[in-house]
Amino acid sequence: MFDRIKIAMSKGGWHALALILVMLLAGPEIVVSIELMAMLEVLGASTFVLMYLSGIKLFFSKVWDKYKNFEKLSVFFFPTFPVLKKCHH
Repeated sequence: MFDRIKIAMSKGGWHALALILVMLLAGPEIVVSIELMAMLEVLGASTFVLMYLSGIKLFFSKVWDKYKNFEKLSVFFFPTFPVLKKCHH
């Protein structure tokens, strides 16, 4: 039982030593690459969401303009926010 633990610990020690050696040889390039990958993940996700939100906003702005044009001559009153604010007080 202890032999298996010793073997596992020795492998872990060699892996840790190899990792430290790579970090010392590669220097700050590894940290920079990790930061760039994280920045790319954030920018990729935010750009994806922004693209869809701008498309939805553009679609609904056209629908809203058509609605305002349609209701321009009718008696339907759609109050604006300042009018609603005055009614509240």
